[in-house]
Amino acid sequence: FFLSALIIALIRAQETVEKKEINLHAVWGGLKDGFVYLWPQKLLVALLLTGMMMNFIMVPLNVFATAYVVDFLKAGAEVLSLIQVVLVGGMALGSFVTPKLTRIPRIRLFIVAGLFSSVALASFWIIPDIGGDVARYATLFGVVFLMGVCIGIQNVIFSSSFLKIVPKEFLGRIGGISNALLCLVMPFGAFLCSGI
Repeated sequence: FFLSALIIALIRAQETVEKKEINLHAVWGGLKDGFVYLWPQKLLVALLLTGMMMNFIMVPLNVFATAYVVDFLKAGAEVLSLIQVVLVGGMALGSFVTPKLTRIPRIRLFIVAGLFSSVALASFWIIPDIGGDVARYATLFGVVFLMGVCIGIQNVIFSSSFLKIVPKEFLGRIGGISNALLCLVMPFGAFLCSGI
């Protein structure tokens, strides 16, 4: 966090900020304009639904991670921490390599990453049955890393597709709607998981 703050502090950008008076009527008007633009854009709606599904699918991993590690793997907090570190490392690698994979069509890369991510997520069921601690944890961290790489790839493709599809003048409004929808599914997913 400190390194990020330092890097951001070193950025020198010249920008002119227009002072606009913000009122509730203007905010609601902008939100309505965003939805009016969004609704007929089927590709954008499909992209947002895909993003919502991606976030929704990740909720059980976050909600059940502690119970999974303690009850199924019979491990402690160090394994839970390593899972998070390996997942973030995989996401960073996936985000880094995606722009370099220019020969693979984006839609194919997105679908393949989604399939691998799904297989990785589903394989959590068999990992506790693997004999031997070394093989079990090697498989666990390999699966988590693969899932992280796939999530990183999907995030980059999702973000770049979003920026390509949405016109510049609607970017703020549609971006706000997108963030709200993508975040909305997480508490809903957590609620369903708590029922389970």
